[in-house]
Amino acid sequence: MSAPQIPNLNTLRRGGGGGRRPGRGSPALGPPGRVTTAQSWQTDKVIQQTDNDAAVARWSATTAGYYQDDFARIMNPNSSTQGRRMSPQYNRGTFVRTYAIDRLVDQFILDHATAYEANQAPDAHPRVQIISLGAGSDTRYFRIKQKQQKFLSATPGKSFTLAEEQYAQVAILYHEIDFPENTRSKIQNIRSLESRDLLLTECGFDNAIPPENDPENYNHPLGYHIHALDLRKIPDPSEDKEGHDSQDKSSHLHLTRTIDSQMPTLLISECCLMYLPPSDSERALKYFVNMFPSGTPTGVLIYEPFRPSDAYGRMMVDNLLKGKNIQLQNIEKFATLAAQRDRLTSLGFCDSKEAKGGVAAADMWFIWDKWVSKEEKDRINRLELFDEVEELVMLFQHYCVVWGWRDGKDAVGNFFKSWAGLPADTAEH
Repeated sequence: MSAPQIPNLNTLRRGGGGGRRPGRGSPALGPPGRVTTAQSWQTDKVIQQTDNDAAVARWSATTAGYYQDDFARIMNPNSSTQGRRMSPQYNRGTFVRTYAIDRLVDQFILDHATAYEANQAPDAHPRVQIISLGAGSDTRYFRIKQKQQKFLSATPGKSFTLAEEQYAQVAILYHEIDFPENTRSKIQNIRSLESRDLLLTECGFDNAIPPENDPENYNHPLGYHIHALDLRKIPDPSEDKEGHDSQDKSSHLHLTRTIDSQMPTLLISECCLMYLPPSDSERALKYFVNMFPSGTPTGVLIYEPFRPSDAYGRMMVDNLLKGKNIQLQNIEKFATLAAQRDRLTSLGFCDSKEAKGGVAAADMWFIWDKWVSKEEKDRINRLELFDEVEELVMLFQHYCVVWGWRDGKDAVGNFFKSWAGLPADTAEH
């Protein structure tokens, strides 16, 4: 799974160490307390490099047939890793993680299309904004554009469902934020000759526009923006702005100039905030949520590991610390589904006098059991031989997705009706 190091169930039974190699999402930024500059730099490098594991995980799952991602190859251009196949357990983990987040993102887009259409002129087009924290080599933007392009470039007479038509009409302003080292690599991959035909044909995306002038930040006229920004260095309004160096200020300015605070917005943290020390994590999340006034429909989606206190959770945390010197600093604070829900409720994602809202959460075993259809499960089960069901259950029970929403003060229409209706786990633990 493109996530923290997965403990082996047999190792847990023996009570020994070991485990498998870590993948994307192996959380947080270094040990607590004071660290030297050299230690901090080394830990940053480890975290940045986990994005390579994410690219390999997507490549492995898609080539094995778990789901379609035509862009996984161009975001994993290293020929030495393209032939690398992950275990069936990893591939299933990548599938269910992608399935859950894609469903929430797609329903956000479609709900805003239908709510907008019901209350605006018939020739108007809905617009939404998505901000992905720690996006790295993620391909979600291009997969969204591909789905839209299938409708927009279709030959006359081809039939589509009403939902497909509505989805295709939504204008999307998409932001990705990551370390400069990761944004530089992604921009190079997007601009490569190998990517050109695929992006143009499948997404209507010309990778030669705009002309190259910044290797770390990217602004495409279709509304796709890549921002090189360390989330630990987001300015705190209460701090002296002179305390930030010129590069930090420039990166922050690039971000604020392109974000629209009036547009319905979804904020995604897919194995990102967990890398940050608790205070930085809270400040970053609050910073982005507070960008949008009460009148702006806003959603937050977080995917990360939790439940560190049982044998499997302790082994997961221990493997990361011993194997990569990465400590899960947030996992104790948000160790349960109740704590994960409270995290968003405290930021105003709840019903109030100001707006309709709510928050829900589920572990990934719940998602697999309740969200994935029997037909899809049967298809997945035919892809690879797999007999580690007990270990898979334990793995899935230690990752969760939490989603919170607020419709916006005086908003006309239910902008998150599908989110509110999704099956959710009401467990406290």
